[in-house]
Amino acid sequence: MSFITFNEAVTRVRARLNVPNPDDVLWEAVRDRRIKAGFPGDRDDEDSAADAWTDHHLNTRAAHMTKADRNAHTKVDLDSLMAWLDSFFAPAKAAPQTFTTGLPGSPEKGRAEILREFERRKVSGETLPVLAAEVRAILNWYGQRYPDRSCPKPASTENLLRSLHREATKRGI
Repeated sequence: MSFITFNEAVTRVRARLNVPNPDDVLWEAVRDRRIKAGFPGDRDDEDSAADAWTDHHLNTRAAHMTKADRNAHTKVDLDSLMAWLDSFFAPAKAAPQTFTTGLPGSPEKGRAEILREFERRKVSGETLPVLAAEVRAILNWYGQRYPDRSCPKPASTENLLRSLHREATKRGI
């Protein structure tokens, strides 16, 4: 680990983040353990500087210092600082896909997939005799097959499948 002074770290934060109070932003990140930091002489051979320093000195030594003294005596780990700064510019995670019909109103929520699965179950003879049981089975399948999609409610799925289920389970046909 290579350490820089708190004021050098503030300069880097100011340059990268363009915030009005970079020293407060940096200090908050140190307190929240997003950045490793410490006072000179606080490090021991095995423990990270952040653990020993944050647990003891943040609540005692640093709390009784003026802001200027605290900033002058604090050393910041350069690697953790740079990783923290880079996290602000990481590409955003993709939003979950929304599957829509293109028509106004609620999203489709897998209507076509549910109808295809019901049809597959009907052809293979897996259709259950009670509509509510059939809906539970299909929604269970849907949740496992498409875990990132929003699952329709049982009542709307029952409404979707009611006439198809009635036809599939008629006796004597």
